[in-house]
Amino acid sequence: MLNACIIGAPRCGTSSLFRWLTAHPQIHGPTEGKELFFFMDAGHPLVKEPNIHTDSLKSYSTLFPAEPGSRKVEGTTHYLFQETARSHLTRMESEPLIVTVLRDPAERVWSSFQYTRHNRARVNPSLQFHQYVEWGLEGKYDSIRNYISHPGSAYVLSRDVKYGQYIDYLRSWRESVGKEQLVVVSFAEMIADPKTTCRRLVSAVGVDPEFYDDFEFEARNETYTVSSRLLHSLARSIGKRVPEGWLKRLAKRAYMAGATMEQRTKSNEEEQALKRLGEYYAPYNERLAEEFDIDVSAWT
Repeated sequence: MLNACIIGAPRCGTSSLFRWLTAHPQIHGPTEGKELFFFMDAGHPLVKEPNIHTDSLKSYSTLFPAEPGSRKVEGTTHYLFQETARSHLTRMESEPLIVTVLRDPAERVWSSFQYTRHNRARVNPSLQFHQYVEWGLEGKYDSIRNYISHPGSAYVLSRDVKYGQYIDYLRSWRESVGKEQLVVVSFAEMIADPKTTCRRLVSAVGVDPEFYDDFEFEARNETYTVSSRLLHSLARSIGKRVPEGWLKRLAKRAYMAGATMEQRTKSNEEEQALKRLGEYYAPYNERLAEEFDIDVSAWT
């Protein structure tokens, strides 16, 4: 049914990895795109239809193209934090490879906040990163949610600081799926050498890794800063109504060139907030390095 699933973490290059893997002619993702949210916990605002609570695994299989002999890959990055996903994915007869990409958790929180603020245009501009971090560390979820316009983004962003405690979630997955079936990928290593990462993963699901010898690796879902929040919100609204195709891609490239900017330099308050996050995550990162053999030496 499913051969591999990228379960997380959000803002760790998973969109790029998913695109690279599904570029392989023997690998297919869901018909509707990377993330299905099929195995989200009940009541989670990101749950879509169909889902495991209202449908069956049989309906899940229909979400992929009918390509006999191909390998199937999904990439819902919030599965890392979902008990429902861990329960069902680890009991599938197909025994899917469970893949997690991890980056410096402090930088991941920064990226998630900036992506939601600028790319998604869902954060009230008055909420500054350092205040967001303080509330996140204090567990003041309601305070954060008051500044975010989208319920799914509000749910996720208010918990993003906690989500950076990777070790707490990976332990549960390892206990459920076993050490051999769980693959933890370093974001830094994946970006530095995407060919090795992809060859390793596709070999694990039984397809020819030589496809990547001449493959052109490009990144997806990079964070940017918008020059006009109102214009960006309007562009996103229009974009949802325009069908996929070359014309939409051309219009998006033109918009990105004219209405977005490179990320600005971090302020002193933002740098201090990142330092505070780094100190908070240090003991979690140490345990992660010990138990999962992950190099965290470059992390904040």
